[in-house]
Amino acid sequence: MNQVLKHCMVFIGGSLALALVPQSRMCAKASEPRNDGAPNGVVIKVNGETITVRDVEDRMGSALLELRKWREGAEKAGKWNAEMLHKFEEQYIPSFRQQLRNIAFERLILQSARNEGIAVDETAVKRKLDAARKTPDEQKEGKELVELKVKLRDENLLNTFRWRFWGSPDNPLPTETARRNEREWYHKTLTETVVTDEHGKAIDKTMLRFRDDE
Repeated sequence: MNQVLKHCMVFIGGSLALALVPQSRMCAKASEPRNDGAPNGVVIKVNGETITVRDVEDRMGSALLELRKWREGAEKAGKWNAEMLHKFEEQYIPSFRQQLRNIAFERLILQSARNEGIAVDETAVKRKLDAARKTPDEQKEGKELVELKVKLRDENLLNTFRWRFWGSPDNPLPTETARRNEREWYHKTLTETVVTDEHGKAIDKTMLRFRDDE
């Protein structure tokens, strides 16, 4: 992990938090958009598979955009200080933590699906790829098309696997039951999962439990 993120991201009592350190201004900057080649730290590894800051922040969507706008406004007005950083963290940390959990859950599903040899519906994937090629505002070429195909294949595998929690398309289970099935599977699988930092040091897995189970 780059030095800025080393100062910004620490595990405290089993949960991910941003540290209030002398580099507070740098910590705030760690959440800014990163172009290719710019710093992007490893948060955790799930059975050796890396989850980066970018992976998580990409999921935070409009919440992160609004936080960035708010921070930039405070900086321009010369009001950015430790108190403002604390307010930033109060909004950033819960969102970051929840999206990290969501990604870990999905990675475990994909790993399990591949280990079981579950097949991707390539016809369905091709259909969505063809639609993306034809839609003017979503046209993809070259590298973007390859990345989209990977994303669509993962989504297809996720959805196929998750029907074991939700019943079947023709006979879906009640939402509460399905969610309970997901949580039970996830937490059981998590106990058998190796979760480490970028150097292979074991991390307290309780930080990855979903909020409604705490």
